[in-house]
Amino acid sequence: MSFASLRFGALGLNILGICLLAYALSGPRPPGRRWVNLGPVESESPLRIGHQVQLLVDNEVLCDFQHVRRVMGPVRKHPQNPVLQADQPWERNATVMGGLQPATAMYDDSDGLYKLWYTILQPQTFGGSGVAYATSRDGVHWSKPNLGLIEFAGEKGTNLCRLEPFGALVRGLRLVQDPRPRPSERRYLGIGVWPKHEDGTWFGGWLGVARSSDGTTWRHMGGGVREGSGGGFPACLWDESLQRYVLFHRQLTEIALPEQRKRYIVRQDSVDLQSWSPRRTVFNPLNPVWPEVESMNVFRHEGVFFGLANTLETRERGEMEIHLVISRDGYRWEEPFPDRAFIPRGPQGDFDDMLVYWAQPILRGDRMHFYYGGARYSHGYPHEPVVDDGTSLALLPHQKGRYDPRPNRIGLATLLRDRFAGLRADEPVGAFLTRPLLVEGDMLYVNAAVDRELRVEIVNPVGEVFDAGPKDDWAGHYISAREEVFPGFSRADCEAVTGDGLNLPVRWKAGSIGKFKGRDVRLRFLGRMATVYAFVIK
Repeated sequence: MSFASLRFGALGLNILGICLLAYALSGPRPPGRRWVNLGPVESESPLRIGHQVQLLVDNEVLCDFQHVRRVMGPVRKHPQNPVLQADQPWERNATVMGGLQPATAMYDDSDGLYKLWYTILQPQTFGGSGVAYATSRDGVHWSKPNLGLIEFAGEKGTNLCRLEPFGALVRGLRLVQDPRPRPSERRYLGIGVWPKHEDGTWFGGWLGVARSSDGTTWRHMGGGVREGSGGGFPACLWDESLQRYVLFHRQLTEIALPEQRKRYIVRQDSVDLQSWSPRRTVFNPLNPVWPEVESMNVFRHEGVFFGLANTLETRERGEMEIHLVISRDGYRWEEPFPDRAFIPRGPQGDFDDMLVYWAQPILRGDRMHFYYGGARYSHGYPHEPVVDDGTSLALLPHQKGRYDPRPNRIGLATLLRDRFAGLRADEPVGAFLTRPLLVEGDMLYVNAAVDRELRVEIVNPVGEVFDAGPKDDWAGHYISAREEVFPGFSRADCEAVTGDGLNLPVRWKAGSIGKFKGRDVRLRFLGRMATVYAFVIK
C-alpha cells in the first residue's frame, strides 16, 4: 500500500469520527423521522390578481376541476339586423358589387356616441373600396353625417373620409387600440391605410399608418408593413406590459403546398408603428372542417387576448363564420370550441346565411357589442358555389362570374359582460379549485347563472404533511397530506348563491373574504345546475 493511500485512508477515518461525534452530540432523534420532513407545505406561489376579473375561458387560474364542462356564453343577434346597409347614392353600386363591411368601431365617452367606420365595396365608382363614417346614440340606429370632405357626382354631402396629403378617399382603415393619452392631432391612430403613388394610383397590399384628430380627416404618417397574402383585415393594439404595438394579420407567402392557397395568422411587433419585427406564426388551426383563418380581429380584456377568427371552409360551400380563440401572451393561442361558432351564420334566407366575419367589439355597460359583416354568397369559387339572386338561394355549376349576390351588410350581436365561456356544473355536484390567490379586496363576487345553487369555501393553500402511521395494507408507516378549510368558511357556512347575475355576492357565516386580506387562499366552487363565467375580489 502506498503512502498516499495510507494518508487518505487515515484522513477518511478522521472525518468519519468527527461526523459520528457531531451526530452523538446532536441529541436523540425520533426513530424513522430523520428521512422525512413533516408539517406545513406550500404547493405553489400565489397569483396576485388584485381587483381584476378572473375569466374562466381557460385553466390559467385553476388547479383542479371535477364534473364540470366548459360552455360558451350565449351570443344574441339583434332582432333588427342588419343594422347598417347601403342606402345612399354613393353606395348604390355597392348593392350589386359587394355592399358594406365593418372596418372598425368604438364607443366615444367624450361625446356619447357609438362610432363605426365601414368599407363601401364599390369598384365601379371608387375603383375598389372607400371608407365611410357613421354614428349612433344607441348602437342600433345609425346616421351617416354629412362630412363635406369627398365629392360624389358633383356633391360633397357625403360621409366619406378623406386622406391627406393626397386629398383622396381613405382606403383601408383599422383603428389602433391604444388607450394612452395622446396629442389631439393623434387622437385616432389607424393602420391598413393605403398610400398613393406619385402617378396617382394606389399602393395596394401595404398596411400604412395614419392619424386623425376627428376620425374623418386622416393624414398618412409613412411607414407600415406589407400586408398578408391576399389582403385580409389587420388588428393592432398597444401591449402595456411589452411597451410596444402588436399586429396580427395574414402570412405572406409561407405555404406548405405553394400550388394551394392557405391563410393563417402571424404576429409582428413595433415600438413606433413604423418599423416592424419579422413575422411569427401564432395561429394556424389543424381543423379539417374549418382549416383556414381568413383574418382575426384581436382585442385584450381583463388580461386575456381574445381573437375573433374568421374561419373559412374551402372544400364544399365556401362558408365563413367567427370562432373564439384566446391567449394569455399573444403568442400561444387555443380554440376552446373548435367545432362551434362564436357568432354563427344565420338560417337560410337571412342576410348572413353564408358569411359571417370581422366582428368589431365594443364594451358598453353590461354588454359587449359585436358589429360584424354578413353576406349570402360563397367566399371564393368552390365547385358548387352557393349564390344569391336577391330572392332565393340556388346551387350553380362552377363558373366564375355568375354571381349576383345580395350585398354585404352589417349586423349586431351582443354578449353579457365577461360571459365568453364558463364552467358548467350539473347534478349531483361539480367543483373546481383555484390556484393560491393573494386576497387584496373585501368581497367576492361571481358572474354566474345558477339554476339550483352555488357555494364557495375558502381553503388554506398550505397543506399539512403528516405520518399516518402503520396501515393494514402497507408494510410500515405511510406519509399522507391533508388540507384545511378555514373555520366558518366551509361550504356549509356559505350562503347559497342563486339566480342569474353579473355580480352576485358570496358571503359566509363568519363574514366576507375580506377577513383574509393580505393572505393567500384557495377558492373551491361547488355547484349544482350552475354556470360560473368569472369571479372577482374587490
